[in-house]
Amino acid sequence: MAEAVVFNIAEEIIKKLGSRGLEEIGLWWGVKDEIEKLKKTVSMIKAVLLHAEEQSSVSNEVQEWLGMLKEAFYDADDLLDDFSTEKLRRQVMSGNRIMKEVRLFFSHSNKLVYGFKMGHKIKEIRDRLAEIALDRKFHLEERQKETSETEMIREREQTHSSLPEVVVGREEDKNKIVELLFCSNFEENVPVISVVGIGGLGKTTLAQLVYNNQKVKTHFELKLWICVSDNFDVKLIVEKLVESVTGDRRSNLEMDTLKNILHENIIGKNYLIVLDDVWNEDPAKWFRLKDLLVGGARGSRIIITTRLKRVAEITRSVSIYELQGLSEIESWSLFKQMAFKRGQVPSPSHEAIGKEIVAKCAGVPLAIRAIGALLYYRNTESEWLSFKNKELSKVDQQESNILPTLKLSYNHLPSHLKQCFAYCRLFPKDYKINVQTLIHLWMAQGYIVLSDPSQCFEEIGLAYFTDLLSRSFFQEVENDRWGNIESCKMHDLMHDLAALVSGGASAVLDSNVAYVDERTRHISIASNSDSRWEVLPSLLKVRKARSLLLPNGSKWSEIQEDQCHLIFSKLRRLRVLDLHDSGIEMVLSSVDKLKHLRYLDLSGNERIKILPDSITRLQNLQILKLVECMALEQLPKDIKKLVNLRQLSLESCYSLSHMPRGIGKLTCLEKLSNFLVARDSSVSKHSGGLDELHALNNLKGTLRISLGYAVKNRASASDFKAANLKEKQHLQLLSLDWSQLENDIDDVANDVDIEEMSLENLRPHQNLRGLLLWDYSGVKSPSWFPSLVNLMSISFLNCKNIQHLPSLDILPSLEGLEIEESTNLVYIDTEGESTLFFPSLKYLFLRNCPNLKGWRRCSGDNRTAAELLPLRCLSDFEIHSCRNLTSIPPLPSLERLRLEKSSMSSLEQILNLTISVSNSSSSSSFHPSSPLSYAGSQLKSLTVWEIEDLEFLPEELLPCFTSLQEVSIFDCSRLTTAASEGENDDNEQWKGLKSLHTLRLVGIPELVAIPKGLQHATALRCLIIERCHSLMSLPEWMANLTGLQYLSIYACSRLNERWRNKMGEGWHKISHIPNIQIDSRTIQQNGLYQL
Repeated sequence: MAEAVVFNIAEEIIKKLGSRGLEEIGLWWGVKDEIEKLKKTVSMIKAVLLHAEEQSSVSNEVQEWLGMLKEAFYDADDLLDDFSTEKLRRQVMSGNRIMKEVRLFFSHSNKLVYGFKMGHKIKEIRDRLAEIALDRKFHLEERQKETSETEMIREREQTHSSLPEVVVGREEDKNKIVELLFCSNFEENVPVISVVGIGGLGKTTLAQLVYNNQKVKTHFELKLWICVSDNFDVKLIVEKLVESVTGDRRSNLEMDTLKNILHENIIGKNYLIVLDDVWNEDPAKWFRLKDLLVGGARGSRIIITTRLKRVAEITRSVSIYELQGLSEIESWSLFKQMAFKRGQVPSPSHEAIGKEIVAKCAGVPLAIRAIGALLYYRNTESEWLSFKNKELSKVDQQESNILPTLKLSYNHLPSHLKQCFAYCRLFPKDYKINVQTLIHLWMAQGYIVLSDPSQCFEEIGLAYFTDLLSRSFFQEVENDRWGNIESCKMHDLMHDLAALVSGGASAVLDSNVAYVDERTRHISIASNSDSRWEVLPSLLKVRKARSLLLPNGSKWSEIQEDQCHLIFSKLRRLRVLDLHDSGIEMVLSSVDKLKHLRYLDLSGNERIKILPDSITRLQNLQILKLVECMALEQLPKDIKKLVNLRQLSLESCYSLSHMPRGIGKLTCLEKLSNFLVARDSSVSKHSGGLDELHALNNLKGTLRISLGYAVKNRASASDFKAANLKEKQHLQLLSLDWSQLENDIDDVANDVDIEEMSLENLRPHQNLRGLLLWDYSGVKSPSWFPSLVNLMSISFLNCKNIQHLPSLDILPSLEGLEIEESTNLVYIDTEGESTLFFPSLKYLFLRNCPNLKGWRRCSGDNRTAAELLPLRCLSDFEIHSCRNLTSIPPLPSLERLRLEKSSMSSLEQILNLTISVSNSSSSSSFHPSSPLSYAGSQLKSLTVWEIEDLEFLPEELLPCFTSLQEVSIFDCSRLTTAASEGENDDNEQWKGLKSLHTLRLVGIPELVAIPKGLQHATALRCLIIERCHSLMSLPEWMANLTGLQYLSIYACSRLNERWRNKMGEGWHKISHIPNIQIDSRTIQQNGLYQL
């Protein structure tokens, strides 16, 4: 099945053979005729490849023939890459004026020798291809690429509207779809509702549940079910509709006649049509069908089930319902019904093994059904264990119908996406795949093809990924803070499918693998061996490998110098080499033998000090990752020779002393994570200044610039302006760092003016999303702050001289503000009013700002919090060591509050400010005597730490905190009972804490009793008590907290002895709690006593 990529390889070879660059090479080395002949041969073979790939699934002979072609094509591609690499060498050498070496290398005699050698290799490849083509003993038709991407008819069991015998876990989904069917808010006369999800998830079953719902049956006058499958033939669909509505099969009628019959039967009727298993991505075809369905009564509906989100989108669906997998409980329930007679589990062992097997199915009903049905006839525990440990993967591939079902999705992929998906087989199951890394790996293999030079590889690669995502090949996507797709996972079944379709082209090596096919092209080394590099002998046999990945690194099995040399010397066709976290101490100069290399990851090798100069001979290198190479002192001085470099990752390279001169010539660079000015003059002749950044206007993502030594060396305004940050429109996060090593700091006072000048001249583009300022000693803020209208977050870290911040409240997109170690900051905002008052601010962190008094300084009056506009969007607020902070705006939407090293009065003030007031949006005080004056607080999490004067929680406020879920109190030395309790106090205020599920009391030496009011917090599920040495007992009413699921007591010297076992006198108070830990020792687990 890996032969499905042969057409793509042939197409890429033809493209290279016809390129202008190769024509120039052909002329230069006198091999133009041989190149033309090779192009003709490949073109002739390519013409029949689409038919051959189609036939390979049913013919071993064709499959074997394609396998031989694939090997020859790969060799041809490598040879052409040799040509291109030599051309690059020529350009780089000429550009660097190494004229003597250039004249020698490209002398007439040397040119003839090289041309003769390469011409012979081309002819050898051409003869080999011609021989394979002639050896074909079967007929193949010529096909155009468009034919391969049209809808092909493939066999799939026809679905129907009848319900399956066993349906579990779809009641809620059914109700939601039924609700959509009866929704009257849709503008369209016949709205379309689409159910989208991977194969086997139960889309058809859900549609059947809806279709057979009694309410639906009663409501719709006419109900029709059509299984469309992958051939979206409009006439065929209409024939099926007519047959369904009339009961007569009419296959020989003209389209116009069919349309009339259909209209006669649906006109004016309230109908429901289910189109099951739709694959059509052609909008024109869809609208042809939709036009034929007009005439139904308003309220008619169409339900579509599909694996492709794009299908749902082109139908203009009013709702796209993305179906999820079954829950763990639902999965087990379905499995029991399929695997056990009458659903009765015969033994606890069967249940334990069965649940492990069910977990493998990841909530996919089709997988659960298939495996459960198989195990129905295997009764003994040993049979189940054998299946789990030995047969499960084989069942996925051979005996169940899961992969054939999923493979339909693969068969429908455009040809350029098939190899992208198959490549993902190299990642372990359940691996969190970094999407940018994945795209770079595709780039390195040449899978991403640009239709014109103005396109960007990363953008087209992201489009590839998004397409695969929309087809459900990926899941669990996570975004970064800017909304960019950051990571994803693959469903286990999709991973199995990737392994199936990649065939022998890729392999995962571990200590158990005794043999690897020498024709394998992509290799991943698993992390299940104590000595990863035991596989090296097997690895070195695969001389034509293009990828070597270590997805999880190999910190516990360091690669030796001689092993590294063998990889460099033997695996010369590598395009991807991942050696991150492999314990390398030195990168050998023999790395230059990997001339095809596009991707090199050396991250996490903390002992590498330098990179060899020979690495700059890797002219094809696009990605170089050196993250956390903490001992790395310098980059190669001729790094400018890496003319194709697109990413240079230097995060956490703390020993790096400077940037090499000429790095600014790498205009392909799209990611340069760090840039630092040289620390001393000893490297100045080899180091680049800020002007190296001038032309790097394609930089994206994050850039951190270390400026401390530019200031120390008294750089001028023009030096800073030369960085040209205002033209870098694709940067998302800019970090400006003025810090220096402690021994280098001299007269800081003289640096203030230079730092202010530097910041003013480092004006970024207005597209910037995040800004961090580190160790800025200036007092003034730059004039360009108000222009950053797209800024979403800003951090002032150790900016000690700033007394007030620039006018940030007018930035409409600002969501995050972080201020730390700003010791002279007095006010956050300057005097003045603004119609916009932080309209988007969601999180605010204030740490170690001892002189901070409040939010805004106003002349002529002493403004209180009640007069400040509210921070309406703020949900996360953290205050640490800001003891003079008194004036804070109202916080009506606050959900998380962490207060550390502050005062009781500050706590009360902030809690008051979180309470929404119904009769005055500006009032900030709460009056317990007027219970109707407040609407409650949105606060969900409260953490207080080292509040020295905190003696009890403010009980009068508790009724307002109905949303509070979690309270944590740490190291409050004066707290005694957590509440002010009188003898007759019924603690009714605590009833307001109806959502509280977790309470932590940690490091409270004077705490003598759990507050009585806690007995009213009936939602409490978790209680943690640590280092409360005065606490002697738990109250009798603990037995009334029937919802409590977990109790942990640690280092409470007077309390622990009473509860070490159930013989203690107070055991009855806590015996109902299912899970109990005392001093990290489990006393009770899941309701079972453990001692």
